[in-house]
Amino acid sequence: MTATTGELYRATDATGTEIRLNQPAERIVCFTATGIDILAELGLASVGYLSQGIADYPESYGDRAQQFTAIGFWMLPNLKTIRQLQPDLILGWRFPYRFYQHWLRQMAPTYLMSGSGYNPALARLRDVAQLTGRITEAETAIQQLESQLQTYRTIIYSPSQKDRVNDGRLYAEFAFPSIHC
Repeated sequence: MTATTGELYRATDATGTEIRLNQPAERIVCFTATGIDILAELGLASVGYLSQGIADYPESYGDRAQQFTAIGFWMLPNLKTIRQLQPDLILGWRFPYRFYQHWLRQMAPTYLMSGSGYNPALARLRDVAQLTGRITEAETAIQQLESQLQTYRTIIYSPSQKDRVNDGRLYAEFAFPSIHC
């Protein structure tokens, strides 16, 4: 369910800091491609992003990436530019941004991420959904992913597909559907 006005939007980040918002975050600055991906799944876009990063790739935001304000580089954020953007929320990895968290948290609540793998990725998506009031969108994206994974499992473990999996043809058909293997 999507959170409504008046509810408290909260999540705890990888540093153990609880982020509490009185309204859903709308102006979000991202220091990480993971944050860009999460926002895309939630139907949102970042107002600021790194000077060089995945947001420039067509599969992320395409031409809309030109609307992002450059906020510096991975190890050297431009704090003045971030302050000027007046973000409601800042997303970044625990490393290296834990070293900047004192200054970042003076500008906006800052959600720092860590960990890898499937379950931590889902937890991050759900946390940012909580902070942006996009819970329904997150659960829909997770259901779609689970459904797609189940489709792949069914195909891969099908006896008729076993030979195609073993020689790589099935992967090629998924990765390059316009090329007939």
